[in-house]
Amino acid sequence: MKVLIVEDEIPAQEELVRILKKHFPDISIAGIEGSVKVAASCP
Repeated sequence: MKVLIVEDEIPAQEELVRILKKHFPDISIAGIEGSVKVAASCP
């Protein structure tokens, strides 16, 4: 499963990655963006 994390606070980004990898070890983080505007423009 691929996920895109959209979160503007760095500590929260890191915590989300930690939690996702703990509960979903096969997960693939496709990217981390700091705003919805930037994430919406991702291909």
